[in-house]
Amino acid sequence: MPLVSTIVLCLLAMLLGVFVGTLTGLIPGLHVNTAAFLFVSLISSLLSANPLLLTPAIVFIMSAAITHTFLDFIPSIFVGAPDESTCLSVLPGHRLTLRGYGYVALVYSALSGLFGSLFAVLFLPLLLSFGNEVYNTIKSFIPYILIGVMFILLLGERKKVSAAIILLLSCFLGIVVLSLPMTSGDALVSMLTGLFGLSTIIMSIYTSPSIKRQKLNFKINWRDITSNSLLGSVAGILSGLLPGITPTQSSIIVAQLKRRMSERSFIAMLGSANTVHAFIAVMSIFIISKPRSGVAIALQSLGMGKSSIPLLILCTVVSASLATVITIVVGRRFASDLTEINYGKLGIAILLFLMILTFIQASFLGGVCHVNFMFARNSCLPHGGEEEFTDGCAHLSGNSELFGMMKLTHPFVSCGKHTINFIKILVSGVKKVHELNPPSFHVENDVTLKKVKFI
Repeated sequence: MPLVSTIVLCLLAMLLGVFVGTLTGLIPGLHVNTAAFLFVSLISSLLSANPLLLTPAIVFIMSAAITHTFLDFIPSIFVGAPDESTCLSVLPGHRLTLRGYGYVALVYSALSGLFGSLFAVLFLPLLLSFGNEVYNTIKSFIPYILIGVMFILLLGERKKVSAAIILLLSCFLGIVVLSLPMTSGDALVSMLTGLFGLSTIIMSIYTSPSIKRQKLNFKINWRDITSNSLLGSVAGILSGLLPGITPTQSSIIVAQLKRRMSERSFIAMLGSANTVHAFIAVMSIFIISKPRSGVAIALQSLGMGKSSIPLLILCTVVSASLATVITIVVGRRFASDLTEINYGKLGIAILLFLMILTFIQASFLGGVCHVNFMFARNSCLPHGGEEEFTDGCAHLSGNSELFGMMKLTHPFVSCGKHTINFIKILVSGVKKVHELNPPSFHVENDVTLKKVKFI
C-alpha cells in the first residue's frame, strides 16, 4: 500500500475514531471499550487478509479512547449520568451546574485533559526506562495502601460511627454482589450505574432543582489548569500502571497533597487523570507488559508492537486537541439551552434509559442489583456526607480475595446465592434468565473511595 494511501486512511480512521468517541462519551452507559471490542471482532478477518490495515485500526481505537475521556464529562456534569471514569465528578459537577458554573467546570476539565496528554508524553520515556522496576517493587503493597488510605479518610468524617457502619455494610454488599452468578463486568456495571447514575438523577427529579443560567464567558486561570493537570497526570499514571487503582481513586489520593481544593479545580484534575489513564493504560503494554484497560487489550489483540509507540503518541496528542475543541463547542451549546430544558422529564428519560440498558447489558440479575444500589446510596443521604462511603462496596470487594475476605463471608455469600437462585426459579416461567460466559478480558474496578472535601 502506497505511503500516501496509508496516511489518508489513518486520517480518516482518526476522524472516525473521534466521532465514535464523541458518541460513546455523550451517550450515558455506552463505553468506548464496547466499541473497541466490537471493532476488533469486525476487522480481524480483514487484517488477516491485509495486514497493512493494522495502522489505521490502531489509530481508530486510540482516537476513540482519548476522545471519550473528554466528552463523557458533559453528561456527568450537566445531567448527573456518568460512566465509571467520571463518577466522582457527578456531585461537584452537579453542584456547579446548579449554581451556573457547569460550563466553567467543563472547559477546565477539557483543557486539563489536553495538558495532561502533553504531560503524559513527556513522562513516557521515564516510565519506559524505570516503570517496570518500580511496579514490581510496590505491587504487592497496593491493597494495603488502598485500605489504609480509606481508613485515613474515614477518620476525617464528622459522624465517624455512622460512616464506619455504612462503609462496612457497603463493602459486604460489594463482596456479595461480585460473588453472584454474574461476570465481574456485569457486577461493576450494576454498581456504578446504581451508585452514581440512578441515585443522583433520582435526587434531581425528587428535589426539582432550579438551574441557573450557565456562565459562558469567563476568564481562564491557566496557572490553576496547569497545576491541576500536572497533579491529574500523576494520578493517571498511578491508575494506568497499578492494579486495583483507578483514575477516581488515584485522584482522591493525589488531591490530599493540596489542603484546599475547589470543586472546579478537582474536576480539572480528574479531567487530566482520565486522559492520562487512557494513554498510560495502553502504554502499560510496553512498560510492564500488561494491558490495563479494555482498549489496551483490544489493541494488544491486534498484534501491536513497540514500533507503534510514535503513532500512539501522535494519535493521542492530535485526538486530545480535536476532542478539546469538540467538548467546548458541544458543551457551550448544551449549557446555553440547559435552562430551557425540562430537567424533570430529561431526568426521567435518562433514568429509564440507564435502567433498560443495565437490564440488557447485565441481565435481569444485574438490573435488580443496580436498583438496590440506587436505594442503598440514597438511604445514606439523611446521615450527612457518608453516602460517599457506599463506594467501598466495589473498592474492597475488588481486593477482597487478596485478604481472604471471601472465605470469611462464604456462609453469607452462599445464602445470597441460594436466594438469587430461588428468585430465578420464580421468574423462569416469565423470562429465561441466561448467564453470560465470562469475557476473555479483565475489567478493573473503577470506583471512588470517598469524596474530597471541597471549599
